[in-house]
Amino acid sequence: LFVDRPDLLRYRLGEMRPVVIPTSDGMSMVSYLSLPPSVPATWRPGLDSLNLSLPLVLLVHGGPWARDSWGFNPLVQLLASRGYAVLQPNYRGSSGFGKRFINAGNGEWGVGAMQRDLTEAVDWAVAWGVADRARVSRRVCLQRPMPVLLTLSTRPIDAHRSPSWAPPTAGTLRWPGCASPRTSTAAGSTSWGPRT
Repeated sequence: LFVDRPDLLRYRLGEMRPVVIPTSDGMSMVSYLSLPPSVPATWRPGLDSLNLSLPLVLLVHGGPWARDSWGFNPLVQLLASRGYAVLQPNYRGSSGFGKRFINAGNGEWGVGAMQRDLTEAVDWAVAWGVADRARVSRRVCLQRPMPVLLTLSTRPIDAHRSPSWAPPTAGTLRWPGCASPRTSTAAGSTSWGPRT
């Protein structure tokens, strides 16, 4: 009927594809896979398809009582335009998939089944020819850095490829060169910048 973002018409965007990823305990994760614009529109994940073996960013939404949905996402398009596959899994505990699914995340935060969902999403992407296991990054949104950090401790991948922004650890752990809060005594306000 209409184009709600006419300025985007001049760009070639990566296609966001809905996928359903089965978990080892019989649940189904409705997820979204975005691929670089160079991937043909006819390509579908599957055993008979050409293996893409792309670098993969597992983009974990906040919450857990939230969800990813289909639609334009500037971060996803930035990554896809740089050649990354982006997988956004709606792991157990995500909202919008019924009471059973949201309650399946209760008590599973950290190292339980909710955490296993993220690992199985990566395994799915590798098994179906989307991703190269050696080039997987887990990027986490505001409220969900701990699952990524915990995954690194239970099933290690290169930690330098697993960035997080605004993690709860920011107030307690300090790494050289990382931004940390500093208070301006003149104005009494808090700002972010390099430690002095």
